[in-house]
Amino acid sequence: MCKDFNTKTQRNEEAVRHWDGKTWRLYPLSCLVDWIRIHSLSVLICLCFAYEATAVQDIDVTLERTLEGHTGGGAMCVAFNPDGTTLASGSMDETIKLWRTSDGKLLKTIESHNNGVLSVAFSPDGTTLASGGCDNRIKLWRASDGSLLRTLEGHANWVNSVSFSPDGTTLASGSLDKTIKLWKASDGARLRTLEGHKKGILTVAFSPDGATLASGSTDKTVKLWRASDGERLRTLEGHSNWVHSVAFSPDGTTLASGSRDNAINLWRASDGSCLRTLEGHKGGVSSVAFSPDGMTLASGGGDNRIKLWRPSDGALLGTLTGHNDWVLSVAFSPDGTRLASGCGLGIIKLWRKNRGAR
Repeated sequence: MCKDFNTKTQRNEEAVRHWDGKTWRLYPLSCLVDWIRIHSLSVLICLCFAYEATAVQDIDVTLERTLEGHTGGGAMCVAFNPDGTTLASGSMDETIKLWRTSDGKLLKTIESHNNGVLSVAFSPDGTTLASGGCDNRIKLWRASDGSLLRTLEGHANWVNSVSFSPDGTTLASGSLDKTIKLWKASDGARLRTLEGHKKGILTVAFSPDGATLASGSTDKTVKLWRASDGERLRTLEGHSNWVHSVAFSPDGTTLASGSRDNAINLWRASDGSCLRTLEGHKGGVSSVAFSPDGMTLASGGGDNRIKLWRPSDGALLGTLTGHNDWVLSVAFSPDGTRLASGCGLGIIKLWRKNRGAR
């Protein structure tokens, strides 16, 4: 949890605020199989207790369609292109698939890495798709036809996360080799290597202004780096297990981190102070994403559920069910009308915010 002097009191106050007489229930979990995002063979047997808040259904979201096509592995990552017309998904089946969001048609399958694909990201102008994989490589693809532009080598272990800077000039990659590398997007030249995490890196994300890079690690910390020179700005401590996902709010003021400890921490980006902790998932939080207007935070977890939160006060707005395995990845479309989710069975779902919904 966040190391905040008022965290415990704050969580108790939020519990009362969300309680309606039937809200809080005790769930004994005798055996939790933790198929984590970066290692399909990792198993954790634990004995724990968890509380779940019944969702306040403030968001009218329905399942639009289900996309099937990945075989032999989970849909580890999903990403929309800048105009929202195409969704990219990467899987442990070693492929990237491009889908047309309007009707779910499979546009192209890219036989990409020599092992699983762990992360995909479109450049801000939509012309390039980057991917990171279990073969320790980063590949850059022409988004229009799926042709390979170049392969970036330098990491000594899995590349779990790739992220373009907002201006598209820089690509960041985070790896199990404990390093972050910054690359020039235009020609693949390596700019610098950031070191500081004690264990493998699972996630990286640029701030909206491109000045700061956030990273999350199996060392249970979040680190903030100055993108221009790679200087480590601060370390955020508060999670008790691996940090699977980080995401900045669209205005850059808040950083969300999702962890295997079942919690989402919201941090003030300017000074790293803890704002609040969101609790409700069981089985770990694998992915977090802000809506484009910053009013909603989506999270996917090992309980096969997607939860929608209001970041301003931490209220749980809704819970989406439909996946039958760990929800490994979530992403909002650029206009905020769609949410994509990928699960451990390789199935992707597109959810749509209904007209008139908040």
